[in-house]
Parts: sequence; structure tokens; C-alpha cells
Amino acid sequence: MDIDHSLISEIYRSATREPAFEPALARFASRYGAAGSSILINDVVEPVVSQVYFSPADIAEKVAEFMQLFGQDEQKIVRKVGALNKRFLFMSEEDANDLGDDISAGTQWQRDNLGLDKRYAARLSITPLWFDSITLNFPLNHSGLSAWAKDDAPAYMQHFAAALEMMRPFRLLQARFKAVSAALDRMTLGIAVVARDGTVVHHNRRFEELSVQQDGVALDASQQLRFSGVAKTQGAQLLAQLQSYAAGDKSGADRAHYVFERPSGRTAYIASLCPLAEMMGDDPSAEQMAILLIKDVTVGDHIEVEGLASIFALTQAEAEVSRLLVNGASVKDIAEHRDVSVGSTRNQISSVLEKTASKSQSHLIRTAMKVDLPVEPEPPVRKRND
Repeated sequence: MDIDHSLISEIYRSATREPAFEPALARFASRYGAAGSSILINDVVEPVVSQVYFSPADIAEKVAEFMQLFGQDEQKIVRKVGALNKRFLFMSEEDANDLGDDISAGTQWQRDNLGLDKRYAARLSITPLWFDSITLNFPLNHSGLSAWAKDDAPAYMQHFAAALEMMRPFRLLQARFKAVSAALDRMTLGIAVVARDGTVVHHNRRFEELSVQQDGVALDASQQLRFSGVAKTQGAQLLAQLQSYAAGDKSGADRAHYVFERPSGRTAYIASLCPLAEMMGDDPSAEQMAILLIKDVTVGDHIEVEGLASIFALTQAEAEVSRLLVNGASVKDIAEHRDVSVGSTRNQISSVLEKTASKSQSHLIRTAMKVDLPVEPEPPVRKRND
């Protein structure tokens, strides 16, 4: 049997991309003359298709429409393939639905809308909790899956199965992480979940903005951390620390702080790495990952005073004076900005210092920074003119 080792490599490489497996599924389908291929992730207890990876990617909307119209019919195939309890053994749609010479409504829809005819599905995993299946979809007037294809395909399906098992805990963690993405995207810190090999499993918007600059820290096409120029030394130390976490070595975890110098010469990034297992001790997959925090001190360094005003019951005027003061404005600047006298401004500053128990302007700044959450304010809601 002529093994395509580059396809096997593509299977594992494309498992970490979004959408997952799309390049590998395209090559897998092409090998057997199929128009496309898909992987279905099937849910616990009652087999329900909960996630689909497919090729080609440009029919995404059509596939979603098909699942909406014929999702219940698809469960028949899922159940029949699952009942085989054997991996890598293809079953045709006709056999799964006991159709004989007839065709299902779903097949007719696929013929009319996708130009697909014969479909074959095989089970990739055997567990008490779930099973994953892979399909091959052939174009109209094609003879279907050949005997050679049935013998050849398992050599690659076993690697699809292994890749799915490897990515399952990461996908579970990613789903959890995405549940708080809306909050994380407001952070002025770059936040990422990083696997032991330096692959970023998920990140917030600020981390994306930081990596796009490619100023010492970046992500490659496989979503792996890459360090360039003067940041390489500390980057290598970070990757070594990730390996030690995965090996169960937590020594130095409280000292995993980094300064990534930037090739552009701008002020360096500061970063911190924390093993995820310390926060999710009940999840074994957490042993393989860590949380990476990166701050670009040249961006988002404006100190907000909402927390200060709320805690110390500052008036609106005092809050405005505080905001200007802690962000570097002089007494004269504040007076001119607010169109009040310097004397009135000094009185308001004295009132602020008294309320916040601050002995000086620098003390007030420290207090404001302590209660300033590292989040960007919500954009104002614009009212439409009726």
C-alpha cells in the first residue's frame, strides 16, 4: 500500500486550525475521488451531531441548511454506524436507512443543491460516552467507494481518530474559555491559554492586536508562539517553562515573569505565565497548559477613576479632577480644562485627598491604580434620532 505520509502530517497539523481538519479532509476526499469529506462529533447518551468539520469550506452555509432541514434523518445514519461498534468500517447511506433502490429526501436535497449523491460513513472512535464519525461524499454519477478505497482509508482514519483524541481536551477547555471571552475581550491585558508546545489554544482581542504587530511576539499560521529579535532569549525561557509545567514541575512557577524586548525599540512587553492546573486542579488536561498574560505598557495605560469615585463617594466634579490629576495634568491644566479658577481647583484637590486618605498626588495615583480594573470602558450607546 502506497502511504501518503504528507497527508498524515497534514491531519495532525490541521487539527489545531480553525476550521479544524479542513485541509486534511479535502486531501482525504480527493484521494478516493470524493467531492468532499466531513467529521461529525457525536454527543453523549443519545447520538446527536454537535459539531461538524467539513471540506470544501465554501459550502458552509449549505451544510448548515442541510443539517437544519434533515438533522433528524441524519441521526439514523449516526445510530446505524454507531451500532456497528467497529472503527474504520464504512457504511453507505442506503444501508444505514434500509433504502434499497430508493433515496432519502436528504439525498435528493444534496443532489439538487450540492451535486452530491453517494455518502459513506465510518466510526472513528469507540467509547462508552461518544463516538466520532467520518464521511465521504461522492459527486453525481460516481460509482462510489471502491474496494481499494475501503482497504486504503483506514490507514488515514486511524490518524484522524488519534488527532481527535488529542484535541478533545483542548476543545473542551476552549469551550469553557470562550464562555468568558466577552469579558476577556474588554481587558487591556493580552490573555492567552497556551499548550505545552507553545500553541495558543485561545486568546482575547488584546492578545490578537499585540501578536499582529509582530514586534518580538507573534503567532504563526499554526497558532504557535514565535519570538523574534531581542525577544528570543526570554521567549525560549517561556517555552522551557511550559515544558516544565507539563512535566509536573512547578518550581519557579511564582517567578515566571518575562520582559520581551521589541525589535522596534518601543517599550518592552511585560508578561507573566501561570500553570492552569493551579486554577483547575480537577481537570487533567489543565496540566498541559498555562495562562499567559502580556501587557503593552504603551497602550491602554490611561488610569480610570470610576472605582475610586465609587469607593470614596467622590462628587462628579471631584471625580473629573481626580481623573485629570492621576493622568498627569497640573493644577493649572485642570483649571483651564474645567474653566474654573486655580484656587477652586486646589480646594477640590484637597477635598479629594482628604476623602481618599491620600497624603500626596503620588499617593492618590497609587490608590487609583489599585482600584482601576484593567478593562476598557464600554463604548457609549448612541441614540438614534427618530
